[in-house]
Amino acid sequence: MTTVVRKIVGRDPKYEFIETLGHGGSGTVAKVRRVSDGKIMACKAIDCSANPIYAELASREITTWSAFSISEKYIASFGRDATWTDRTKTIKLYMELYPGGDLQRVITACMHQESTVHPFIATYWAMEIARGLRACHDRGIIHRDLKPGNVLLSIPYTYNDVLWKVTGGWELSDNDRKLGEQFCSWFQSRPPWCHISDFGFGKFTPAAYLSGQHSRGSLGTVGTVGYLAPEVLGEEPKFSVRSDVYSFGCLVYSLCTSKPPPASHLREDHLLEIGSMYPKRLKDIIARAVKFDPEDRPGSRELLNEVTEAFIDIQEDGILGFIRYSIAYSERTKPQYSPDVQRKLDDLLRRAVATENCELMETLIDAGADVNADSFSVPRYEHREGNIWNAIHAFKDGVVQKLRWLGNSHSKGRSAPGGDTKFPLITAAAFNGSHECLDLLLKRGAIREESTSRVDPLSAAACSGYVQIIDNLVLKWDFDIDALSVNAISWKGLCTPLALAAQVGSVSGVRRLLELKASASICGSGRNYPLHDIGVNSTASGQDLLACVQLLCEAAPQVINLRNHKGQTPLHRLIQECRLPDYSIVELLLCLGADPKLCDLEGHNVYDLGEVARNRYGKPLLAHSTWQTLARLAAE
Repeated sequence: MTTVVRKIVGRDPKYEFIETLGHGGSGTVAKVRRVSDGKIMACKAIDCSANPIYAELASREITTWSAFSISEKYIASFGRDATWTDRTKTIKLYMELYPGGDLQRVITACMHQESTVHPFIATYWAMEIARGLRACHDRGIIHRDLKPGNVLLSIPYTYNDVLWKVTGGWELSDNDRKLGEQFCSWFQSRPPWCHISDFGFGKFTPAAYLSGQHSRGSLGTVGTVGYLAPEVLGEEPKFSVRSDVYSFGCLVYSLCTSKPPPASHLREDHLLEIGSMYPKRLKDIIARAVKFDPEDRPGSRELLNEVTEAFIDIQEDGILGFIRYSIAYSERTKPQYSPDVQRKLDDLLRRAVATENCELMETLIDAGADVNADSFSVPRYEHREGNIWNAIHAFKDGVVQKLRWLGNSHSKGRSAPGGDTKFPLITAAAFNGSHECLDLLLKRGAIREESTSRVDPLSAAACSGYVQIIDNLVLKWDFDIDALSVNAISWKGLCTPLALAAQVGSVSGVRRLLELKASASICGSGRNYPLHDIGVNSTASGQDLLACVQLLCEAAPQVINLRNHKGQTPLHRLIQECRLPDYSIVELLLCLGADPKLCDLEGHNVYDLGEVARNRYGKPLLAHSTWQTLARLAAE
């Protein structure tokens, strides 16, 4: 359908001005009402006085762009109506009004809230934008200024907080549930949300077509710094499909970080990192899209295929089902049972988790079993001896054996779970090594809030060395890798997952946590750092403990002589409290810079503590040469 540019003098009688929406370098955007049917639209006024050819080019491109947008739902829809005012040399273009504003507004709002767009939405939007970009390229059009400000949203984005609450396991308010229901309703029909737009006609002149020249042409500078590919920044800019792909990568980076992309480098690749909660495939797409050499970047079709796969990945993770369940779940709709019946249901759920029976778990949860029930059915105050093993009769032998192995002789006199200390089902599933059960509990609403009164599932996975569960909790469910929680071994005091892995000598746990950027410089109860905790609750081999020491010292070498609340360095504590101190570990710490002359708050140096430990165990703990070295150093 051809768009005819109407010539008018003064005000356009077909439209009523409502308000100004924004100003740009080439004109203004206003909200208007179409008189014929009352439809609210947007009007872009372009000042053509600087160059008379603008009007002719704009008229030609209006027709092309209007026909283009009829069949492409991810391209902003033009109203196929335009006017020309000769006196002011102004052309006005009427188009659909998109109530959601532009993507930059969403990113800016997230930045001020110290948040980012939820991974589910960010990936979905990236897929829609990739579809629109492919449509441009299939029509022979290079956009040349793809950025968040040129992507319009058909509906306002009001769901970010509720989506983060859902995936974070937080309690939802009534308003949150209403928003969540709206989101699920939208997703069921899934009308297009993102629409690529550009109101600067220079980008759609003959100079912008694939069949023509790829330079900036006679219409001046186009593009936005930060989103421009390196090859268009020099004296002879070369626009192409691949320069649009570069801009796409920068746009998705900004979408996932709430930060503007750094300025393009002219001679090298640069890495744009996004958070671990976003699909790995999306991270890989960004990395490829912003390659310095255009030939190393994917084409728009390959780009779309990869982004679509990323969205499939995030759906396969079950996030949408988790969102739907959490939104639909309400205490008001939960079946109400007598305390005895509820206790039996919860006990059955414990056993289902213990036997890793996910199908039975689903049935019991649907029937009203509490996914946030404690793993142990007998509270602490009901135990005469306060022995942990009496509390676990409602759970699996495997977990008992795991805790016995981890606790060993230190289990004597330990407080049982219950009372003020919580051992939730998700933690038991982590101890049990059950990836599927843990995932199911989290999807069905298990609370994962940080708390200093419960044993954390990430700590359980860390001390057990379950790398897959560690990855699942950190990368998929966004658990805080450095959160303090109740020590899963001693049931008292607080420590990080890394410190707990160090306590039991879990090399795989320590290594993976450090790879995921866990900090070795965070102290727990008693101001003990992870290096202080080496071997405190361990039956691990000396080689495993050595490996843990090496990893922790490489990650945080400054900790080696830091003191805890007793004035002890890691070397002090190793000799005094380590269950099976090994001279090779002492020698390693000395080689790495541990100072044996430092004294604790009672004035004891390492040699003094070694004498006490030797008397305790009835045998020398260190090789004779090491013992002599410590004695000599202590005397200096």
